[in-house]
Amino acid sequence: MYRNTKVATCCYCGTRAALVLDQGRHELACAACGAPLSELKSFRPQKTGRKSPSKNISKPKKYKKKIGKKKVGKLFEDILDEIGDLFD
Repeated sequence: MYRNTKVATCCYCGTRAALVLDQGRHELACAACGAPLSELKSFRPQKTGRKSPSKNISKPKKYKKKIGKKKVGKLFEDILDEIGDLFD
């Protein structure tokens, strides 16, 4: 038989209790203070299966290698040599 399980919150003291409603049990009073229970909410069904991957996972950034000063100077020098060879 299907059992109806709900979370009940007390109107006065605010305590919460798991309430199982079936043919034999109908407790609608707070166990701590005796006040009537209200705000009945059903339990969420338990999820089965695999969890979905989180959306916040990001790939690490790819960094470009910086050209060193020596390489830039050498490249500039080679370009000037080529230009000088053209005029000679």
